[in-house]
Amino acid sequence: MSELYEKITSVALPDGSDLAVWGQWLNQAAANNTIQSPKMTLLIHADDGVIWGHLVGSTLTLSSEAFSEVEVSLRAKTVQQLRLFGEAGELLVWRTGTAFEGRVVTAAVDTAVGTENCHEEAYLLWGENIKEQDGFTLLQEGARGLLHAPPGSGQSAFINVRHYIEYDPAGQAYVALSRIVSLNWANRPSENTEVQNETSA
Repeated sequence: MSELYEKITSVALPDGSDLAVWGQWLNQAAANNTIQSPKMTLLIHADDGVIWGHLVGSTLTLSSEAFSEVEVSLRAKTVQQLRLFGEAGELLVWRTGTAFEGRVVTAAVDTAVGTENCHEEAYLLWGENIKEQDGFTLLQEGARGLLHAPPGSGQSAFINVRHYIEYDPAGQAYVALSRIVSLNWANRPSENTEVQNETSA
C-alpha cells in the first residue's frame, strides 16, 4: 500500500486565521506535493464545525464569506482533519495529539495501478439547497436543520471517492486507500450514478 501515497510525518499548519496566509500555505503545499490544480476544494473538519472553501492559486475563499450562518473560525488549534483536493490529487492532514501528520495521493497513482484496480463511488452530501451565493450553496438537513455550504451550485452535491484495490496473500481483494477526487453538483441524481448513503463529509 505504501506506493499508493507519500506520507508526511510532520505538518505545520499556519498560525492565526488570516486567509491570505492560509491561501499561500495551501497553494505552496499543493505545489510542493505535485497536486496543484487550477481550482482546488478545501474541506476541514474542526472542533466547532465543518469548513468548506475553494482555492484558486493562492486565493482562498471560505463558505463563511458567503453565508454567516456557517461561520467557523479557521484556526490550526481546532483542526481535526484537512483535505485539499483537485484534479491532480489530494492532500490529507490529520491531528495526532498536539501535532499533525499527512499523506498525499497524486493522480499518477491511477495510471500506476490501472483502471481494473480502481473503483469510484459517489457519496451524496446531506442537505437540500436553501440558497446560492458567491460560489457556494447553503444546504440544510431537514430533520435537524443542520447547515453547511460546499462550493458550487445545484440541487444536490456529491463527493466522488476513488478506492484503490489491492489483494492479500490469499487473493482476497480489499480497499487499500481512498481519496476524494471531486465535488460535483446535479439538479437531481443521475440514473447512472451509484449514490451511497448521505454523508456530512
